Amino acid sequence: MFMVKVKVDFVLDIGSTNTKISLYLINNTKNIVQKIFDTPKISNNNNEDFDYVKLWKIIEDQIIIFNTSGLYIIKKIIIASVGEMGVLITENGSVVGPMIAWYDKRGEKYLNSLSQSDINEVYMITGLPVHSNYSVFKIKWLYDKFIANSNIAVKWLSLPNYIAYLLTGERSMEYTLASRTMLLDIKNKQWSKFLLRKFNLPLEIMPRIIPNNSAVGIISDVMGKYLKFQDDCKVYVAGHDHMAGSVSVNLKNNELLNSTGTTEGLLSICDNVNINDNSFKRKLSNGIYIDNERYTLFASLPCAGICFESFQKLFGYSYEELVNFFITIKTEYAKLSTTTETNLFFPHLRGNGSPEKNIFAKGLYYGFTNKISSKQLLFDISAGLCLELKNLYNCFDDTGNKFDIIKVIGPAVKNEFWLQLKADILNKPVIAIDIPETVSYGAVCYFEKCNAKTERMKKYLPNEYKASFFKKLYDKYKKIYDLKVNMERQCI
Repeated sequence: MFMVKVKVDFVLDIGSTNTKISLYLINNTKNIVQKIFDTPKISNNNNEDFDYVKLWKIIEDQIIIFNTSGLYIIKKIIIASVGEMGVLITENGSVVGPMIAWYDKRGEKYLNSLSQSDINEVYMITGLPVHSNYSVFKIKWLYDKFIANSNIAVKWLSLPNYIAYLLTGERSMEYTLASRTMLLDIKNKQWSKFLLRKFNLPLEIMPRIIPNNSAVGIISDVMGKYLKFQDDCKVYVAGHDHMAGSVSVNLKNNELLNSTGTTEGLLSICDNVNINDNSFKRKLSNGIYIDNERYTLFASLPCAGICFESFQKLFGYSYEELVNFFITIKTEYAKLSTTTETNLFFPHLRGNGSPEKNIFAKGLYYGFTNKISSKQLLFDISAGLCLELKNLYNCFDDTGNKFDIIKVIGPAVKNEFWLQLKADILNKPVIAIDIPETVSYGAVCYFEKCNAKTERMKKYLPNEYKASFFKKLYDKYKKIYDLKVNMERQCI
């Protein structure tokens, strides 16, 4: 009796915390296999690198397992990832230096050398507010440390493009990640020669740009034999994870995507680039959308889930205990007609997000007394994250765009208390869409050219009285936020 092999897409989502590998049936996009691994990292004092050697070993081992199982034929490999990190590679494919984590601050000194005029000019070209997270500061740090005094020719490849290179031998970058480098002329969709000269980088350091819907290439003969492929397999890069995730919820132009996880972000889709005084002042990041035709506005908070993780570690709670805490708080919160006792928590554990984007900002908790319980602290952390999200939302509101609905993806969709709190504090309808591995699912829907199925949705409407209370609380939060921001600016 012969077993019929099924044709599948192998989808890779490389996140800050976890790497997810999924198999989807071709044509109906049904997820049939899912594996989650810790994303390997290397920490050294305050520096953090992604361990690309261990990461590649995880990926190749899983491909070999699937290819030798006798169950599957992998027809496509699709890769999505966090945005701004990558490697410099030589002509023979050797990696020079580490793969610096996107949130690592080693390139900060180059940012400090820019004048206000430079900062304005960078935004007008790239649509990005100057920040050390973007690829150019990592490229510059690596180039100066390892390459500048040599004759070695190197290319920059973002993380997913590096994985694609290992599989195909092709060096390229698609538009969504190119627009996160801070070296792309976003209006003309080409590398900015002016900015490359500005940072004293060779023009040839950046790879060719390809549309998202184009395959990077076919698995190379050498890699095909090594990874036990029985058939041709095309490799695609879906690009920036938030953009791939938006496909999974059929995001419309009048909707905001609230992508949650270790960090938290807001993303909107636009027909045109939004480079103007308002977007510059609010430090909103422009990007090229996954369809290559539209654009995005994006802003993020460096902390979301990490605040809950820190709370959990502080008190030594297990994950199950944390979940039970949230269930208790949810029940108590639902019984209240309004809210009266809330302290102010500023979740700046890794700096703050737009409109300030100061990597040196510190967390603050106002209202701490000797009677604070762990339950009250967890409530305050949750409220603080939502107040910070409202601050971020106001950045989008100030652009003149009106958003009817906020769609939430990621771990937050499992936390009903947090979702209701979002609706009450933002005073907006919030739709939680519970799709397993939204980034992977969105990527496969895009490349299989099918509409995402979003049956598992739950809508949370703001409570009028609680929304009124939180509006007043936000006014207090904003006053302290502004004082804190001014103080931290003076301390830099």
